[in-house]
Amino acid sequence: MSERTTGPRAAEPRADRRQERACRRDVPHGEVPS
Repeated sequence: MSERTTGPRAAEPRADRRQERACRRDVPHGEVPS
C-alpha cells in the first residue's frame, strides 16, 4: 500500500478507485445507464 502511494501514480490509484466506485454505484442505481 505504501509502495503505491510513494510511486508516481499516487493520484492515479485514488482517481481509479473513485471512478470504479462511481461506475459501480451508477450501475445498480440506474441513474446513468450509459
